[in-house]
Amino acid sequence: MLLSVSLLPSIHVAVIKKEQILSAMKERYALLKYDPDTRGEGLPHHMVIISGLSKTADIAFVMVHGAHGPRALYLYVITGE
Repeated sequence: MLLSVSLLPSIHVAVIKKEQILSAMKERYALLKYDPDTRGEGLPHHMVIISGLSKTADIAFVMVHGAHGPRALYLYVITGE
């Protein structure tokens, strides 16, 4: 039996450290460019950037949330050690 798996689940849960929060995408690109682990290989060929829930109203002007990604996003930020 062949199963298809979506790139993003309908409920996305992310757990990050406070230090991982960046102020802008250019900061992320700078980190990737100068990271010793990726410097030899260059920047990744692809990245997935999740900024939150998607929404569209392109079919009959009916608003649909989570049309192209998760319907719910839960972000847990670890602030202590």
